[in-house]
Amino acid sequence: MNFDSLLEHPAEWDTFEVNETNYTALFRYITEAAKLIPDPEGEQLLRKLIPHTLRFQPIDSVRLALRLHDMPLIRVALDACKDEYQKKQCVLLLRGEVRLEELPPDLADLANNVKLADYFAMMAKSLDVTETKTPEDVYKSHLVDKDAHAVTAPPGAARVDSAKENLAASFVSAFVNCAHGQDTLIDQQGINWVYRNKDSGQTSATAALGAIHLWDVNGGSNLVDKYLYATGPIKAGGLLALGALSCNIRDEADPAFGLLVDYLADADNGVRMAALLGLGLAYCGTGREDLLVLADPLTSDAPIEVAAISALACGLVFVGTANVQVAQALMQAVMEREADIMAHPLGRFLALGLGLLYMGRQECEAALEACSTLKAPTSEYAALVVEMCAYAGTGNMLKIQKFLGVCTEENKQIATLGLALVGMGEPLVAQMLLRHFDRIIQYGEMPTRRLVPLAIGLLFASDPRVELMGTLSRLSHDQDPEVCMGALMGLGLVGAGTNNGTIAKLLRDLSAYHGKDPNILFMVRIAQGLTHMGKGILSLSPAHSDGLLISRPALAGLVATAMACTNFNDLIQGNYHYLLYTLLPAVHPRVLMTLDADTMQPVGVQCRVGKAVDVAGQPGTPNTITGFQTMTTPVLLSPGQRAELVAPEYKRFTTVNEGIVLLKKKAQWEIELEEMQERAAAPKPSPKTTGTTPAPTTTPAPTGPASAASQPAPAK
Repeated sequence: MNFDSLLEHPAEWDTFEVNETNYTALFRYITEAAKLIPDPEGEQLLRKLIPHTLRFQPIDSVRLALRLHDMPLIRVALDACKDEYQKKQCVLLLRGEVRLEELPPDLADLANNVKLADYFAMMAKSLDVTETKTPEDVYKSHLVDKDAHAVTAPPGAARVDSAKENLAASFVSAFVNCAHGQDTLIDQQGINWVYRNKDSGQTSATAALGAIHLWDVNGGSNLVDKYLYATGPIKAGGLLALGALSCNIRDEADPAFGLLVDYLADADNGVRMAALLGLGLAYCGTGREDLLVLADPLTSDAPIEVAAISALACGLVFVGTANVQVAQALMQAVMEREADIMAHPLGRFLALGLGLLYMGRQECEAALEACSTLKAPTSEYAALVVEMCAYAGTGNMLKIQKFLGVCTEENKQIATLGLALVGMGEPLVAQMLLRHFDRIIQYGEMPTRRLVPLAIGLLFASDPRVELMGTLSRLSHDQDPEVCMGALMGLGLVGAGTNNGTIAKLLRDLSAYHGKDPNILFMVRIAQGLTHMGKGILSLSPAHSDGLLISRPALAGLVATAMACTNFNDLIQGNYHYLLYTLLPAVHPRVLMTLDADTMQPVGVQCRVGKAVDVAGQPGTPNTITGFQTMTTPVLLSPGQRAELVAPEYKRFTTVNEGIVLLKKKAQWEIELEEMQERAAAPKPSPKTTGTTPAPTTTPAPTGPASAASQPAPAK
């Protein structure tokens, strides 16, 4: 069916008849067309669909509400659901990112992600990845070519110092066992392993508990509690772990808020910063009014380190909300600490915190006005950060052209990350930007080249394409150490949670090639841990719901990590390496799991998993996947793949087969009725004729050779 007239003449929506037959094709066509139309026209087009989604598929109304950031529409969609099963499926789509009050207990648990740890444990058991991994299982040192190392490394090459090696092992163990609930270092050796690290390394080693016990608020809090009675860096690590394990979980007990708020005014700045960042991670994207206390250090005489982490925490909690009180505090801090933004390593997080407030909103005139009052180059840098966050995920070509024009200018190289943010979620824009990045690598200045691999990692998070590996591999052998470390971080982001064999082999070779440089080798280990994150069943991609939605909390976590990596020497290689844990809000399972809608227990059904095909606007009912394989749930979904359930005996309540899908067994009469309807709807074969005149049906056909010879020849 042709829907072009609905785009050309919007008045035809009033007379166009939408029914169960054409609804799916219409929804797919309009949502794809809206991506090519700039707002507000694109938003108005999507709103035309809302009455029809409420009538036929309330879960599509929830998808549109998240796309339009229209929270009241979620309530309307829940009221439009025909039964409790549809409501359960709708609240599962929220992924703990939206707070809904006054829900029944069973729906509240699903909406708040309270049982995500239990479901993830079921996934891991079904996929047989419950065995604990050690850092050596990731390094695979026995496979490294020792002879090659002897050739590339000069005689007498320095060995990696023990503290740096132990710190790398802490991060690798945290990432590879992420959300699995146990590891062989901090979880089993406890405080003995923490003391094998030095100073701020003890903070990161203790905070690894937050990643290992991610989403397990009750069990993880009990294990972290003993570290809160320590002092200095260990206590700071315990506070950060407590906040980290609560990412995207809205528990009624609220242990993170109850414990961390008490340390916001601690005399130890390290403990204070850990409490601030822990609250930012625990309540990322919630916009809770009782967390406005996070902005207090911005308006006080707190040190720049505390103020910068406070700005980051405010940006994470209130991401995309444009909260007026937080925005005023951040604008005031930016204007008062103007000199520190460019001078101090953490100063740039002041501008980032302001930008995160307007993430994806496109309306940021007030913030840009405040940035314009600053002196150059601070004003230009802050304005670029705010603008790139405000237009993240929009694919706005005017902003892409602007960032391409300024990304090679002095103090404006941050626009390179802006290109990746604006183009995120748009496949065609991503391919175009990849070609532009190649030109920047060839002809750009060194400060811009250093940010290109980070931009590639942001743009293709957890999407290990072959063309990316060649570019990043080439940059990982660059003479500039910053380019090398950026390329390694880019490889880690691109391969995050995929267990990609090509990237794993490349990183093993690089561990031998850079064996003489402890700092670069540390980044090799970080990239190895990210590649095997969650033993291969987790993802960092912020896009979900078949590419229609981009998660703001996930995007905020990725941007914060990328910002920390813009200054490797002072931050990641210095005393602030725990900023790598800002990735945790973006972590989510990349598994399709089917549950019984009544018992909420796993049920295995057949499904086809293949490469996704864009069928928007095509007539009929074309196949949405190609090159598929038939498997039994739960199954892993790689980037660019789509799943189709092959279970006619089950009824499902979603239009997108991702994450957790609820199924209900059909009654026998429902199966028989559907079969009768399919047979009735099947096209009947038309009668075939051999001539222009139909043969008579009343006269019997003569037999014998004589009779056959006497028949007239068929007409031509």
